[in-house]
This record gives sequence, C-alpha cells and structure tokens, in this order.
Amino acid sequence: MSFVTAVDAARQIGTIRLTGTVRAEEVLEAAAELYNDPAWRAGYGILWDGTGLTVLVVHPSDVEQFVAFAAAYRHDIGPGRTAWVFAREMDNLVAGHLFSQLKQPNRERQGFADVDEALAWLQKK
Repeated sequence: MSFVTAVDAARQIGTIRLTGTVRAEEVLEAAAELYNDPAWRAGYGILWDGTGLTVLVVHPSDVEQFVAFAAAYRHDIGPGRTAWVFAREMDNLVAGHLFSQLKQPNRERQGFADVDEALAWLQKK
C-alpha cells in the first residue's frame, strides 16, 4: 500500500502519508479511508504528507474524479483547513491545483515546505 492514514482526535487532525509511487486512484482511496475512519469528524484539519513520495501520477483527466469525490464527501470533510507537504516542487504545484478545483469554500488550503509548519498552521483556529 502506498499510503497510511491516521486520525489524532486530541489535535483534531487527520493525516494521509503518501509513499513511493502513487496514482490518482490511490489518492482517492486514501482520502476515503480517512473520512470513513470511526475517529474522523467533519471539520478536522487534514495533512497530506507527501514527503515520502517518489512519483505522483495524476493526469488532467483525473481532476473530474477529484472534484466528484470532494462533492460526494463534502459533509464528511466539513469546514476547516487542509495542508499539504511534498518534497518535490512539481508535486506541490499539482496538489495546489487539485485543491483549488475542489470547490470547498469552507476549507482553507495551503502548501508548506515542512510538516511541523503545516501541523502548527492546522492547529490554529
């Protein structure tokens, strides 16, 4: 498996760690696993940790799947903040583009260069 998810209820943050080669379908699987975790609550912060990612395979034709997924899970995702950290600049750009397409006006989104910085931002209310 190229991802691991975890929910930290005390900090109200869900984390998705991507490693190795990850395709669009696996990104959606990881998100579904997080939102279906019994500890997950709508409105928790979300950290996409791609620091262990070596290849992200997302095509322009995948954007529609991401938009449809976000619409289907909008009540599970809820308001709040989404942060992402990727080692490669290209992956940061792709993530930023994808998140901008999701039509989630009630979620703030931001990319970071460091996981600790992203976690600090997620914990700010």
